[in-house]
Amino acid sequence: MALAKSRDKLELRVDDRDLKRLFGSFSKMDEIAKEDIKRVASQIADKNAKAIVSAAQSAPNPRQATAVVSTLQTVSTSKEPTLKLYRKNKVTSGGTEAGYLFPGSNFGSNNYKQFPPRAPRVGRGNLGYWLYNTLSKRQPEMLKEWLDSYKLIRDAWTGRI
Repeated sequence: MALAKSRDKLELRVDDRDLKRLFGSFSKMDEIAKEDIKRVASQIADKNAKAIVSAAQSAPNPRQATAVVSTLQTVSTSKEPTLKLYRKNKVTSGGTEAGYLFPGSNFGSNNYKQFPPRAPRVGRGNLGYWLYNTLSKRQPEMLKEWLDSYKLIRDAWTGRI
């Protein structure tokens, strides 16, 4: 899973060089194939967004996590399953932006008492409580589902030429 940052959103998408080559193959395909893969990617993203919302509800501090996850949106125009968390959206009655709550809510903190304790370390980083933890568990399934759909779409396209 790759994380792309901009000023107002965090974007999560599959990051694999081999997949990038497959995305490029769609430039040779017709519009039907392009729309089919966008529809499949959107369905995969929607399914995983529901899993993230469920994980946020069982996070150590579910009020913070559900406030952050309220900004979660799927991208229906992408060929890959893409989820976005909007960092600038105000999610609390005090006007706190989701971007300020997300790191502490997901990864925890030993310095700020409003967040749960730091999540256990994994390798050089921290797995987190609800977002990255959920996506890392679901990534193999997401990838398999996308690749299976790609094969079906490719075969249907070759049948149309």
